[in-house]
Amino acid sequence: MLQLIILGLLNDQDLHPYEVMQIMKSRYMENYIKINYGTLYYNVEQLYKRGDIAIKEVVHDEKRPDKTIYSITPQGRERFTELLHKQFLDRTLLHHPLYAALMFTHYADRNIVKAALEKRKASFEKNIQQLQGIMEEFGDKVPWGTLHIMKNGMMHKETELAWINEFLKELNET
Repeated sequence: MLQLIILGLLNDQDLHPYEVMQIMKSRYMENYIKINYGTLYYNVEQLYKRGDIAIKEVVHDEKRPDKTIYSITPQGRERFTELLHKQFLDRTLLHHPLYAALMFTHYADRNIVKAALEKRKASFEKNIQQLQGIMEEFGDKVPWGTLHIMKNGMMHKETELAWINEFLKELNET
């Protein structure tokens, strides 16, 4: 997934890995894509070794380490297209982080479960507000696909919040 994102951003412009990370953060990608920023430089190195990206230039600065700017290669564009189409065909099943625990809820302390769900509920409510703000501010300025990511993320979060509310209601009734 991260290689697809790196190649996609390099398809737009030549970048340093730190700039790739800044763009990802500015687009709040961690809210809708599972990202491990700690592996970004490793993935850049792997793409470079494969020949999917090349060093465009190395910027020297006396006060800072050298800054390597990368560009996508023709092979990288082919790899990007391959990864892009592969993602659309992926039929990964939903693995909710609570499913394993839910199977054994009857063994759990109800007060701890309620407190955890209340905390989760507050987090989702905050996240929904943030996403609404982002969509209002940037909705007409982002590419069509990005807008649909935001809409899909919003729908998932609203559904999750409704489920948490239902779960809490049932916990309070029993």
